[in-house]
Amino acid sequence: MAVLIRRHLLVGLELERGKPLDVLPLISLRAVLKSRCPRCGQGAMYRSIIALKPQCTHCALPFARADVGDGPAFFAIMLVGFLVTTLAAWVEIAYAPTYLLHALLWLPLTLMLSVLVIRVSKAYLVHAAYRFERL
Repeated sequence: MAVLIRRHLLVGLELERGKPLDVLPLISLRAVLKSRCPRCGQGAMYRSIIALKPQCTHCALPFARADVGDGPAFFAIMLVGFLVTTLAAWVEIAYAPTYLLHALLWLPLTLMLSVLVIRVSKAYLVHAAYRFERL
């Protein structure tokens, strides 16, 4: 399961004149979801819930050089915030539960979804950095 993109559609890549456009395999969704090393596919990327290891334990690829920045946190805030707010408003209108029940429903869901989105988006950015030879 890899996304295919034509080279002329990629931002920042220069094409050499006279050479045909070829298709690049981009990022494997399976490897991103498993949070494995982009080079070997064996080593785990995380040492704790959302902290990256300094390097792969299997092939020694340095993850520290991948600059993931604040991108994963931004995506987590926007996606999880929209989803949880929409669901909470719908539950409030449809069932009108107590505030305690709201807290018991939405706080754990927000925490779990935020960690999941941050892990997946960090893994994607590390894989993208490796794919485009910035790692």
